[in-house]
Amino acid sequence: SYGAVENAIGADQIIFDGDSKAFRPYFPRASSIAQFKSTVPDAIIDVNNMPAVPKFILAANGGQTYSIMEIEGVYYLYVTQFYNVVDDGDLSVGSSSITDLSGCKDIALAKYFATSEAGNAFFYATDNGVYSFSYTSGQTNQRDIYTSEVGEVVTCLYLLPSGGFPTAGSVLWIGVWNETAKEGKLVEYEIDPISGAVTSQKTNMF
Repeated sequence: SYGAVENAIGADQIIFDGDSKAFRPYFPRASSIAQFKSTVPDAIIDVNNMPAVPKFILAANGGQTYSIMEIEGVYYLYVTQFYNVVDDGDLSVGSSSITDLSGCKDIALAKYFATSEAGNAFFYATDNGVYSFSYTSGQTNQRDIYTSEVGEVVTCLYLLPSGGFPTAGSVLWIGVWNETAKEGKLVEYEIDPISGAVTSQKTNMF
């Protein structure tokens, strides 16, 4: 097919094996889960021996896999590539494969995440707010997207998929519930899926 890399991995699914702390491929019509090739010594991420079980695993940025990791109390973003690449023993994405998320406000309290294949930003939500982070932007802190008002709790986060112009990966919906008022609302932002920045003013849909 167009743009396909010869001898690419071609797995139906990539699973994370929590017992061995490893990503593993499942191939079409296979009777068991396979393993990736042994990781080369200079790979930044060893997908066969991750340092912890990810808190969240997300698909983003044209086929990359994001793992939100907590290691000795510090949160990190691990970025790997399993789609349309050859398994040469290094499935990390170069020097930016691991990013310290210590500057991301309340990342340890995140309940919801959203990503898009259209860009490298990810969005996360706590009860009290919604934030974004892009590992290629050079930023060290989160971008603030939404702050809950008194009595509000964020209950849902959804980013439109990357297919379809002009909204591909660029519309973020935030569900909010106000327990005091017994009212909910859906807030919409247009965002830049690469930087994670808001590009238009929020609107309350209903």
